[in-house]
Amino acid sequence: MNPNDNIFTLRFWGDNNEINPESFSAKELGSIIIAFEDSIRAIIDNSFPSVNQDDVRISLVSIENKSESLAFALDDLPETIQALRVFSKSVQNKTYTSLPDRAYSGLRVIHNTVNNKSCNAELKYKSEKLFTLFPNTELIKPESVNIESDGIIYGELLKIGGDKPRAWLRLDDGTTFSFGLSKEQVENLSPNMYKPLALKGKRKINTVTDNIVGFKLYDIVEYKPFNTYNAIKELRSITNGFWDTLGDNNQINNFY
Repeated sequence: MNPNDNIFTLRFWGDNNEINPESFSAKELGSIIIAFEDSIRAIIDNSFPSVNQDDVRISLVSIENKSESLAFALDDLPETIQALRVFSKSVQNKTYTSLPDRAYSGLRVIHNTVNNKSCNAELKYKSEKLFTLFPNTELIKPESVNIESDGIIYGELLKIGGDKPRAWLRLDDGTTFSFGLSKEQVENLSPNMYKPLALKGKRKINTVTDNIVGFKLYDIVEYKPFNTYNAIKELRSITNGFWDTLGDNNQINNFY
């Protein structure tokens, strides 16, 4: 990979041209760098559980004296680029309330910098502008668009791990999310790797995107996936052949 192929730039700038590297302390710059990298890693961790975090590299390669521009080099993992675009699209479309908590916290750091410095921030990937933040950009608190309710979710268990145990579940619509576990729950879930599961718990659903953004596991529900053919056979056995007495569509449509 050419080191110049995967470069993105986070730039802070102001209309009065007073924003430059001297406008930021080393601590402020460090906070921005850590927050942004942690945001991308959080999205990868949440959406791409098969990726080893040790393989994810987001490296600061230069600080340019063009307002305040931080240039980063990405690794060649396609998931890293996808995570960058997920983050950028969420900010640009103001759907950031669906971001993982760590990614939203990282965005807050960048947003606070924009407000405190009365400047703007933009992210570019190569020459493509991915998002722009202004001082008047409002961040909606995630809890204001989320609702909680008890219910059952269905999906395939992809991974369990971490110092603070988490499980990664792929839902029927193809989306993936993770949630925390107790040690006892780890033991109960572990035999179900790569199997369809029904899990009962408290769901937190984003009302803007309809995505599950949080889950507290109560119990594993007995679940046997049914395909359409088996479902019809089961229905037929329950009705004891009743529908067989109706000879054609006209009889069925006129039956009361």
